[in-house]
Amino acid sequence: MSRPTTIDGNTQSGAPEKSSIALTGRSRWRGALIDVGYLAAPLLLLGLIGLRVATTGLLQYPDPALSGGDYYRYVNEALPNGDYFYSHISPFLDRILVPLIVHGLILIGVPFRIGFFSLASLSLVISTILIFYLVRGAGLSRFEAMCASFAFVTLQWAVAFNIYEYFLVDPEAQAFVAGMLLAIQREKYALVAVIGTVGIICKENILVGVVFAAVQMLIPYFRPISGAVNEFFQYHFVALIRRVPRNVWGRLAPIVAGPLITSFIIGRVQHPIGTNSLIGTWRHYIPTHFKWGLYGLYVQFGVSTWVAFGALFAIALGALVLKIWPRGRFSIWAVFGAFLVILYSYTIAGSTSSITGQLERLSIVGWPFVLLYASITLHELSLRLRVSAALLWGLAFVAQLAFQPVAGPNPPGAAIVGSEIGSFLTRYGGNIMAVVSWIFVALIAYAAWRGTSQPGTPAIAGTSGDFEDDSAHPLATTARRPSVRGVTQPPSPSGGN
Repeated sequence: MSRPTTIDGNTQSGAPEKSSIALTGRSRWRGALIDVGYLAAPLLLLGLIGLRVATTGLLQYPDPALSGGDYYRYVNEALPNGDYFYSHISPFLDRILVPLIVHGLILIGVPFRIGFFSLASLSLVISTILIFYLVRGAGLSRFEAMCASFAFVTLQWAVAFNIYEYFLVDPEAQAFVAGMLLAIQREKYALVAVIGTVGIICKENILVGVVFAAVQMLIPYFRPISGAVNEFFQYHFVALIRRVPRNVWGRLAPIVAGPLITSFIIGRVQHPIGTNSLIGTWRHYIPTHFKWGLYGLYVQFGVSTWVAFGALFAIALGALVLKIWPRGRFSIWAVFGAFLVILYSYTIAGSTSSITGQLERLSIVGWPFVLLYASITLHELSLRLRVSAALLWGLAFVAQLAFQPVAGPNPPGAAIVGSEIGSFLTRYGGNIMAVVSWIFVALIAYAAWRGTSQPGTPAIAGTSGDFEDDSAHPLATTARRPSVRGVTQPPSPSGGN
């Protein structure tokens, strides 16, 4: 005769029943298999795009016409006898992770081209999976998470560009940022510290995640914000520090110190040729990128961001209009901090070869935020307007595949519809994208005017069964844990912000 059990399946002595453990294990395996099924389609599309770009021509090395390009630095860092002039230039010399791995592969007989291409491809696969679980962590269905993965694959500057210029370290760096955000959402702070410490030697983009983590962890203790601001300007710094419990400072310390210490050590070990001062870098890029004042800010940030994300950027902003950003389990202040880091990167990097200076490479770092909040907005629109989310996502995909600026031989849409239709979309894609963007702006405005959604409204026609085992999925349940464990329990970081 079995012992009496409590409502959570444990015996009165506190030990879990074996049958309960077995059921939990089976449900996790079942959930993982379902996830694989939903991820198969976006990963297949990613493979088609990669195959299309690869078969029509990848960036070549050496290429005398592009000898000054960034990728020359990374290739020569990886080669055993690389050109010293290219392999010891700051800041590329600090981004040693990918060239170091490729160098190791060369030593075991793997050609450097295959090494770089394999790492870039693996990073894109990982990013496709990470955004799936990031959206799942916001409480959305597997179907909507799958659509977010599809949306990632359609981002020209995140996927096709990085497949074509596979010698760069951008896809690996973006995967680190996405992984860090997922770990923050899951409150795995030790993992956040590890990702940040390793990611900093891939590329300094990881500082987006470091700043985001710091604000996300600290902001609950500085409410109300007005009171914290008053204490700051009254020089009550000790009182501000004491607002935050010691265990939170203890979690935050390795997240911040790890990347900083690692970066300092790399800087001391490496000996670049002719380093530029920060002031000198500002003097070069700020007049170039912002020479038209506020209009220059619009051109450089607004245009490059719209080019990078298309209609998804306008959809993501709907989360602010509809006041639904807390559903992402992130503080809006943390997102704003990450935005400032990306904006700051415009003052220290970029090109002068076009109106946007290829700043899309900087803007695209924010793709996890854009896709997360675009998914949340489309979910809310489907609830408020009683429209199938599949229809809304379909409209967004039309715009994404239509407008694909050429950053390589073929836009992602050409991998699906063929070069003839692809050329048509290249000619009229901007108009299609603008129309679809304004359609979503109108839908968001109407939804905001209409008010909140009614509970129980179906979000996706024909996919209601997708929610049956969501609560049993480990990645879905982990996201609902309290944000800070210990004696002091602050408000949720996303609540009210």
